[in-house]
Amino acid sequence: MIKKLLCGIVAFLLLMPTTASAHVKWFVDEDTVIPNPIEHFSLTNSAVIIWIVILFCIILVAWWLDGRLAGLPDAWVKKSTQRRKQLLWIVQLCVGVWLLNTTWHGAVIAPPLHGHSGDLFSQILLGTQLAAGILLIINLLVPLSGALLLLLFTGACITFGFLEMLEHVFVVGLGLFLIIQKSKRRTAIGKKLMWATPLLRVTTGISLITLALDEKLLHPELGLTFLQTHQWNFMQILGMAGFSNQLFILSAGFMELTFGLLFVLGLVTRLNTFAMSIFFIGSAIMLGPREVIGHLPIFAIAMVLLIYGSGTRLKLKRQ
Repeated sequence: MIKKLLCGIVAFLLLMPTTASAHVKWFVDEDTVIPNPIEHFSLTNSAVIIWIVILFCIILVAWWLDGRLAGLPDAWVKKSTQRRKQLLWIVQLCVGVWLLNTTWHGAVIAPPLHGHSGDLFSQILLGTQLAAGILLIINLLVPLSGALLLLLFTGACITFGFLEMLEHVFVVGLGLFLIIQKSKRRTAIGKKLMWATPLLRVTTGISLITLALDEKLLHPELGLTFLQTHQWNFMQILGMAGFSNQLFILSAGFMELTFGLLFVLGLVTRLNTFAMSIFFIGSAIMLGPREVIGHLPIFAIAMVLLIYGSGTRLKLKRQ
């Protein structure tokens, strides 16, 4: 216990001095969004139509591949089962550090979500978030910390609205995953281990779909403002001068939408997780430690899905 506590404290101190700014609203301040009206994406746009066709093709190929791809080697499955506690500890550490760092900056779940200064309910939410993070790091009463995450999300919905919190619904999946996985009593929920990973997968998929729609496809001005100061349009660097920033935002949005839909449908989950991880790791390298901290829960979820796959529940199955 002491060793785990010290590891948690060291990790927290190493990460605390950095600026917390997860991949939320494209790192764009509302005051700096491009003021001029821009052309939003429409279903009649040729690029949108092409991406819709690509999306459906990817889903069809994933449905065909699902079940045909070989599973993990037996030795890997056996080893991961034996090291289940260590995997859960890494997940707890990632989520715990993320919660403590977010609390340190006075935010609830995500950097832009700040309650009213001095408001009692906001202070209760921050206290709940802090308690959940500490319990996860010291590996104490983990099911309780999962329940605190559910309460935290509920309170955040009351404060900021459900639609605003929908992109963070993966917190619900993490809470349920921790409750189910760490439940020691032979209760009804303790017997439903088969639901832990599917619930985490589906809520993560919903979060990605919401991010794709809200921050890219429906509001491209956020991404365009970001690209004014960050040269992320690597297609132009590769020599495709006609690949505009708006087309880059559209492509990024549809890729995120694809990842989310595949998670919700439970198709080729490990392959999908691996591909998604490449994108998130790339953004972390380009934006530095602040991006790493903001994506710690996503990295934790990725580890779970890479090891356990989609699970057997809440997925599209071939007949």
